[in-house]
Amino acid sequence: MSLATRTRGWDHGWKGAQTRPRWLVAWVALTAVVAFDVAVWEADASATLRVPEDHPTIQAAIQAAADGDVIDVAPGTYAGPITVDRSVTIVGRDHDPADPRNDTTVLDGGGSTVVTVARGLVPGPSFVGLSFRNGNDGLSARSPIALEHSHFTGNVDHIDFTGASGGVVRNNVFELSGDDAIDVDHPMADLLVEGNHILTASDDGIEIRLHDDPLVDPVEIVIRGNRIVGSRRDGIQVIDYYQDPPRSITIERNLILDVGMAAIGLMDDAISNEDFRAASIRERIGVFHNTIVGADHGISGGDNLIAVGNILQGQVVGMKNVDGGSIASHNLFFGNQTDAIGSVVDETATVRADPLLDAEHGLSSGSPAIDAGTASFEWGGEVVLTIPEYEGLAPDLGWIERQGDGSNAPPVGRRCSASPMRGPETFQPSVNDPMMASASAR
Repeated sequence: MSLATRTRGWDHGWKGAQTRPRWLVAWVALTAVVAFDVAVWEADASATLRVPEDHPTIQAAIQAAADGDVIDVAPGTYAGPITVDRSVTIVGRDHDPADPRNDTTVLDGGGSTVVTVARGLVPGPSFVGLSFRNGNDGLSARSPIALEHSHFTGNVDHIDFTGASGGVVRNNVFELSGDDAIDVDHPMADLLVEGNHILTASDDGIEIRLHDDPLVDPVEIVIRGNRIVGSRRDGIQVIDYYQDPPRSITIERNLILDVGMAAIGLMDDAISNEDFRAASIRERIGVFHNTIVGADHGISGGDNLIAVGNILQGQVVGMKNVDGGSIASHNLFFGNQTDAIGSVVDETATVRADPLLDAEHGLSSGSPAIDAGTASFEWGGEVVLTIPEYEGLAPDLGWIERQGDGSNAPPVGRRCSASPMRGPETFQPSVNDPMMASASAR
């Protein structure tokens, strides 16, 4: 329990202390001082364990650690598999937040899963500034995790989430996965995937399976501000099963570029082999202010999908079977062989013109996408989109908001949905991104 929680609970219980006898007031005051000292001691009690100075291996440090401890790992290559069974933070000592491909603490799975997070950890462990390589799974999560500034390469699935895992995945680089970069199975806890570079996945950039799990509370998955480039199949694939547990997915302010099949592909009947069936998934999916360029299909499927503020350029089919209770409004279509098939498109709020994308897929001066969006959108009696901050008369379309000085604002932290999940807005990536150039060159 945090000190703040302790103090609030005490205050609430003793609001009438001024009416108590003096000895009781004095006793309460003394108790508060003691409680404060104990809470501070507890907050300061976490230890830092160094690898290899204090412990020869990461696993040895984990076994010696208590919940809340920090494991500080020096540069070098450390063999897996590693099991994390307590709430620790594992940090690469000399990592590069600006480009995690330069991280120097390497965890090598040697063909096995590199790191497995055990079930039932609350809070879950954190990983910062590590390189996960050569694993079946790079990171297999069975409890919530926090993952930042890390690099994944050469794994089959880079991350495998199952069950009550979820958490926050922010500001990482995923490249050259043998299958999916991020694989989400049985999602039973909220998950935020934000500000990552997801490059050249052999299958899908992100694959989400909506298994028929018994959920008590709604689960929300938010995919925000990522660059998903060069996936051989789908950029983001959602696979439906047979029931409709209370889940929602928000896909906002992403750049999805040059994927082989669907940028956002919806499948059903537990089938993941993309065939452009454009499945009629009934769970709510919000697709807000993404820039989608060069896929076979842009958005494929959805019976409860709300697509607002997107740019869809250079697809064979921009949008397919976004129907039923779905709506597509305030989007821009350009250079597609077919803009939309079997979809509910609000033609009065649709732009069909060259968005004048620059080399970084932001908006050039004079783009018809500038000020072409809406700050609020209501559908079915519900406000599903709110954009509190933007330049000009209205929000721009696409993943980046053009600023008054002609620059393009980074997408991370620029929340544009009614989703309650936001998280700290600390990561400000450069729009002029060398990782994009290297991915496109592959």
